[in-house]
Parts: sequence; C-alpha cells; structure tokens
Amino acid sequence: MSDLLRRVQARFLKELFHSSRGGFVLKGGMAISALFGPSRSTRDVDLDFPSLQKRTAESLHNQVNRALNQALRGTPVTQMQVHEPGKGELSPKWKVSGLGPTGEPFNMRVEVSRRPAPPGIVKQATISGLATYGLGRYYVDLYDERTLVAMKLAALLGRTATRDVCDLDLLLPTHVPDHVLIQWALEQSAVSADAASLAVHDKLASMDWTLFESQMIADPVLTGRMNPQAWQEMRDRVDEALSTMLDAHALRGDAP
Repeated sequence: MSDLLRRVQARFLKELFHSSRGGFVLKGGMAISALFGPSRSTRDVDLDFPSLQKRTAESLHNQVNRALNQALRGTPVTQMQVHEPGKGELSPKWKVSGLGPTGEPFNMRVEVSRRPAPPGIVKQATISGLATYGLGRYYVDLYDERTLVAMKLAALLGRTATRDVCDLDLLLPTHVPDHVLIQWALEQSAVSADAASLAVHDKLASMDWTLFESQMIADPVLTGRMNPQAWQEMRDRVDEALSTMLDAHALRGDAP
C-alpha cells in the first residue's frame, strides 16, 4: 500500500473523528491496523454508524464528504473522481479514484454500515505511525479485539477471503470473545454451534496457497514473508484456536 494512501486515510480519520461527535466506529482492516500498526494494511476504511444513533442520512453524508474533502485537499492526486452513494442506502460506499504523482493508480473506499452493531465493546485507540504525517496525536473509536474476532469469524464463515485468516492469526488466541459475541457471529452466518467447528475447518481447508497468492497480490509486505508452508502453518494455528473456542461454546449450548 502506498504512503500516499496511508496519509490520505490518516487525514480522513482525523477529520471524521474530530468532528463526528460520536456515532462512527472503526472496524475491519483499518481497526486492526490501528491496533497492530504496519502488520496490517488496507485501502478500505470500514465504519459502523449504529442505527440507534439518532442521526440522519443527510448528517452522515455531510460528515463523510467533509472529511474526504479535507483529506484529499492539497494532495498530489490527479484526475480525481469521487463516487458518492445515495442517501437511502443501508451501507453507503464512497469510492475515490485517481492517479498518484508518478501516474500510479490511487484508489480508496469508505463504507459505512447502519446495520445493528455487534454486542461488543467500543474503545478508543491511536493509529501507529501518524507522527510521520505531521498529524499529531488523535483518537479513533473502534471495536475492541474480542469484538473484532467475532466479526472476523462471521466474515470467515460467510465468504472465502484469505485476509480473514491473516487477521484472525493476529488476534488469536490472545483475544477470545465471550459466548454472547460468539453466538452473535454464528447467527450472522446462519451456522449452528454444533456445526461451527467443522464449518471453520472446511472453510480453511478450501483456502490453498494459490488462492492466497491471487487474493493477496496487492500486499507485497505480507506475501514477501509467506510461502506455502508458512500459509499452511497459519491456517493450522487459526483452525486450532477457533476449534478450541467453538467447541467450548458448543458444550455450553446455543443460548448465550
């Protein structure tokens, strides 16, 4: 990921959380990047804007547009285009495209979900490395590590994305969600507690080295330190950690 994209993302988050007055919660790869620094990079900024917050779509769009404009102002991005979503969308997505100073593609996406939030904890954190961009110290609201594990478990069961495995390897086994969060994740993916461990095992087994290479080609830092054996070892670690967690949850019963 380019330094230009990191700088724009950092400026966007600073502006958004400086002026949002609550409501936005960082999640996904950007939240993990805030917690783990350069171990995780992403071109996407994923946010929750819980439906319980009494804020209109007009307010949400104004906040995001203002933060994007501030983040992009004065940057060397040329031929810039910003696709703004409709105000009636449940998960509106902003897509920014253009060219960097040497003609390389510049792409950034911001997605805000207004779906009900997970039953986890929101905390404050700073994003590592921001001092290099002259932005000073500031805080963002994000889900804590255990909530992120539950969200990544739901994602793993609902799609086939090798990035989810890498994220879970960063988070587990240190941050194990409670039974309420595990049950929430299983309900999101429509998987029963008794079937969850096997479902995870089968999903991980389907993600071979070829799939990892094809999906992670845009992350040379990660792919540069991985090989087929390292990828297999990572899958095994995640499989063991999730199986232990899910088997304990199944013994407790489906009800949280």
